[in-house]
Amino acid sequence: MTDGLTSEQRDAARRAAQEIVRKKKEASGSNILHFPLSLPRILKEPQPPKEIDEKFLPPTRKPAWVKRVERSLPYLTLFGWVLAVSLIVGLGIALWYVTHDRSSPPDGNCLIKGHVSSTGMQYFMPENPLYAKIEMDVSQGDIWLCSAAEAEKKGFRPAR
Repeated sequence: MTDGLTSEQRDAARRAAQEIVRKKKEASGSNILHFPLSLPRILKEPQPPKEIDEKFLPPTRKPAWVKRVERSLPYLTLFGWVLAVSLIVGLGIALWYVTHDRSSPPDGNCLIKGHVSSTGMQYFMPENPLYAKIEMDVSQGDIWLCSAAEAEKKGFRPAR
């Protein structure tokens, strides 16, 4: 151990520490040794860091709500994934529905509008003056048709 002290200085520090311990024992009247906090400084040795040992700490109790949350974490994780996936799919469908152009036919050859309304099922040819005003709504049963014969076959009548 090289602490920069000579053997005489080390012996003097040891004697001083023993004297302090002897006086403490006489003052307390017991055989239990109580070392002063300054003992490491007297011996010129660094004091080791104080670490907390987990096994000597008193047990801590978790609140009931923390235990309930911890028990439900696996289910919350599954619920979170299901919620996230359904949200993404729902947003995708909504985005497609908003951006999808329902006014143009899916096939360039089928230009006849088969329209379902409260007055019945009618089909509109491109030369009809109301053709441009009819908005196609597939959810209401409107369909694109390729010929008048096909329209009449599906139960549509010509528009007036």
